[in-house]
Amino acid sequence: MGIIKLLGSTTGRWIRIGLGLTLLLVALSSFRCGGKQKVGFLTGPLGLVMLSAGSFDFCLLGPLVGLPLNGKEARARLKVR
Repeated sequence: MGIIKLLGSTTGRWIRIGLGLTLLLVALSSFRCGGKQKVGFLTGPLGLVMLSAGSFDFCLLGPLVGLPLNGKEARARLKVR
């Protein structure tokens, strides 16, 4: 439950945004440099999901443990900021 508390918190939201941006940069650089394009095809969509989850404040792991998808409601139920 510790990882869910972290991801549901405001800090976790910023972590998801940062991780999403990092994954998108990895994907874009793999396409531009002619490197391993499989890496880009894997990290690109994952980066978009992480970035949108952080930006729109939803936690995809919440429903798996019985919490709401909405970040604000999950924080209220977990009693974290």
